[in-house]
Amino acid sequence: NTGSAGNGGNYPFDKFTLVTDASTLTVGDSIIIAYTDIVMGAQSETGKYRTSVQGAVIEAGAITSYPEGTQKIVLEEGSVDGTFAFNADGLYLAAASSSSNYIYSNNEISDDASWLIDIAADGAVVTAQGAFTRNILQYNTSSPRFSCYKGTQKSVTIYAKSPVSTTSVEDVLVEAATAVDVYTLQGVNVRAAANPS
Repeated sequence: NTGSAGNGGNYPFDKFTLVTDASTLTVGDSIIIAYTDIVMGAQSETGKYRTSVQGAVIEAGAITSYPEGTQKIVLEEGSVDGTFAFNADGLYLAAASSSSNYIYSNNEISDDASWLIDIAADGAVVTAQGAFTRNILQYNTSSPRFSCYKGTQKSVTIYAKSPVSTTSVEDVLVEAATAVDVYTLQGVNVRAAANPS
């Protein structure tokens, strides 16, 4: 999906809301990692960082439209208690080492692919666990990319996919206490005072 306009008929559009409390995140959530209107994209050709994609539209604390190439991540349970693994299309984002600024994509969940998320006033603090806890996922404005740093770059923000109501028209009719009028999508009344029961 690239936005609310022209999303190929996939309605409703996947809206991603700013996460302001890490405790609201759960396994199975779909997230987008961003810095301002720049979102995390695909793995670099070298495999050492994640690309940046500009052009996300953020309105009232939510990404309402995101550009082609945006990486959506599914949260899984990390191998360290209280952490998440970031599943990016079947690969897991992982800190590389204590002496480099790399973020790799691994085939399996490991301690280095387990991330502790804390939300601070200036954004999310996403810290790799395992042997490389000095690695914080951040955005580099000098070399536009998302990677691991010692905390010297820009904090990221996390947006989680907003839940979509699963209430159907039939559910609404069954729950209605009084008779209702039924209209077509074109606004033509096809049944007046229909009894929902």
